[in-house]
Amino acid sequence: MLSFVLTFDLDFGETLALGVMDRPSVVIFRLSNEQPISVNNHLGAVIEKRSEELAAGALILIEDGRCWIRKFPIGRQ
Repeated sequence: MLSFVLTFDLDFGETLALGVMDRPSVVIFRLSNEQPISVNNHLGAVIEKRSEELAAGALILIEDGRCWIRKFPIGRQ
């Protein structure tokens, strides 16, 4: 089962960059159209294509036309 946090808040991603957590995954949306149908379509595509990263722990930034992924832990060696 996948568990992740959905947010539109970029500051939340900065907190994760400190490397203080490994899970749950976080999905940040930066879309020009933030209507639920648009967000759900983008989220569905990410779940379909990136479920392994979501399950392992990742920060995923969804923008119009692209998706950035950083695996956890971010900033720790």
